Amino acid sequence: MRAALYARVSTEKQERDETIASQLAALHQASTQRGYQVTPNDVFRDEGYSGARLDRPALDRLRDVVAEGTYDVVLVLAPDRLARHYAYQVVVIDEFTQAGCRIEFLNHAGGTSPEEQMLLQMQGVFAEYDGRSLPSGSGVAGSSRHAKGARRGRNPPLATPTFPKRRRPPKPSSSTRTKRRLSGRCIVGW
Repeated sequence: MRAALYARVSTEKQERDETIASQLAALHQASTQRGYQVTPNDVFRDEGYSGARLDRPALDRLRDVVAEGTYDVVLVLAPDRLARHYAYQVVVIDEFTQAGCRIEFLNHAGGTSPEEQMLLQMQGVFAEYDGRSLPSGSGVAGSSRHAKGARRGRNPPLATPTFPKRRRPPKPSSSTRTKRRLSGRCIVGW
């Protein structure tokens, strides 16, 4: 089965962090496991292009060759890598389907059941709303950086503030408690 791989990063920081390389590594691994034939010409990458737009050079080329019937399947890491807006995802997926080409997302179980379609639609809607990748940031880039020894989460403060332990007053003796209790009764009118 002839397959194409599509990967996209939108910022220079993502390019520097080599998230496109980690996307492509995951896509190559999946294509090998599934027995798909992929040559270097079958890899389409858009580096530095926002998913909020459909006019991207590699995606345009991919859409043209899929329309010609060149591929049986297109592998993409996540729906938000294909397009950030749900409406654009639907347009591209429909084009591929009309040309007889399946699209498979690595982080989505893909299928035709109503539940699976609803999940894909909700992922698209949330990706559009969020304006950035879903919690996991598609997950592959963060895992790749973590494997290289990078910290996850926020950087720790330069100096952790220390606060003295709160001191409690000493516990009064039993005679002091008795005096307080009796004095309180005297004031109240005993």
